[in-house]
Amino acid sequence: MFSPSALSSYRFAISEVPRFPAAAGAFFIHGSHQAVAAVKALIAHFCEKGWFRDCDQEGASRAFLSMLRGNLFQEIALGCGSEPDERDLESRTRSVVEVFLRGPNSFVKLFGSHKAADNERWAKLPVKKCSTRHPQTIA
Repeated sequence: MFSPSALSSYRFAISEVPRFPAAAGAFFIHGSHQAVAAVKALIAHFCEKGWFRDCDQEGASRAFLSMLRGNLFQEIALGCGSEPDERDLESRTRSVVEVFLRGPNSFVKLFGSHKAADNERWAKLPVKKCSTRHPQTIA
């Protein structure tokens, strides 16, 4: 997802939407749509086993992938960040799975209290700023 070729393909597809909408549609069908279908199949399997309640599998799949992707992909695609390392990706994935399966209160349990006093701690976290450099051009 974060490889230079994947990012270049994404940037190219976005830039060519006005001229070639069918190509952008194909990019979506063979990319994002496939990911949703794969997660939907997994959720369907868990529903059949009784591990998940009956739910909107399509909506749940989209929600999960949106949480997983978060702002990280956009940050990297726009050149505001660098590819995360394996440890960071694993940590992000674990927290998304935890929130998806157990709800937002599990996130609070993982990362601390939700009390107003803890807002100061969150406010002190460093904020990433975009560099003035332009994202890599498409070759």
